Amino acid sequence: MVALPFLVAIAVYLLVTRVAARRQAGYAGQRIAAYVDAPRVTAPALDDEVLTSGSRRFAASEPHLARLPGFARLRRLVERADAPLSAAELVWLGAVACVAVAVVGFVSGAAPIVVLLLVAMVAAGAWLWLAVLIARRRKAFDEQLPEFLVDVGSALRAGHAFNQALQAVADEAPSPIGNEFARVIVETRLGRALEDALADLGNRIDSRDLQFVIDAIVVQREVGGSLAGVFAIVAESVRQRQQHAMRVRSLTAMGRLSATVVLALPLVLAVLLSLVNHGYLGPLWHERQGQVMLGVSFALLGVGALWLRSLVSSGDAA
Repeated sequence: MVALPFLVAIAVYLLVTRVAARRQAGYAGQRIAAYVDAPRVTAPALDDEVLTSGSRRFAASEPHLARLPGFARLRRLVERADAPLSAAELVWLGAVACVAVAVVGFVSGAAPIVVLLLVAMVAAGAWLWLAVLIARRRKAFDEQLPEFLVDVGSALRAGHAFNQALQAVADEAPSPIGNEFARVIVETRLGRALEDALADLGNRIDSRDLQFVIDAIVVQREVGGSLAGVFAIVAESVRQRQQHAMRVRSLTAMGRLSATVVLALPLVLAVLLSLVNHGYLGPLWHERQGQVMLGVSFALLGVGALWLRSLVSSGDAA
């Protein structure tokens, strides 16, 4: 119990120092600033005063963490979310948080299954945080995409080449779409094929509308034709797809709300019963049969959540 405050303090200190360092040097600019002076994504290099000792330890441990299964996927998710933390930092902070929660659980006399559930909730919270960041960034990108395509088409009609038009519009576009297409331009300057850079952009954003745009660009470059006209058609198609998705989302709002209520109801009732009568749910936490019932209940809640999610999101897939 004595070591718990020190663990929490270390975790908070590393988190704050790293977030401050990320604010002084952009995440995308940090990756390419050593190679090229890129527009809108460059940032001052991190010196010893900005790059703290904790950050250096995180960077040194990343090659060892890369051997763990699933770390490559986690690093991809962190990049896709444009999170203020690196994958190694997220792993270490999550480990510290799990240890702190486990220590608090065992010291307070909680059952082992309760401690495991709390640790699982902490680990799931990190994934949920990344999922929220990814969803927000993808939504912002999709909202900016039609206007971006219209601007690129106008630049093409003005006589610019495709790369020049893309760079001119990316310099004035807001984040995240401006930063992402500026990165595509930088990669092409470094000798990478445009098709490969766009394909990597599609994997990084994971947007259906963007993939539709990339496919149209690749096909047009292969068969020829007016790229400005293609951009106008694609922009209108993307705008119509987004309007259709918003209509579907409004129609499924009641189903999503019902699913949330159904899933949250058992947990809310358990909390209320514990507050009214502290020992009422005691057998569930301390007896073996109750622990088995809890495990089965959480498993059924997970299956129900996946099933309800598939039902309310089937319209979006269409």
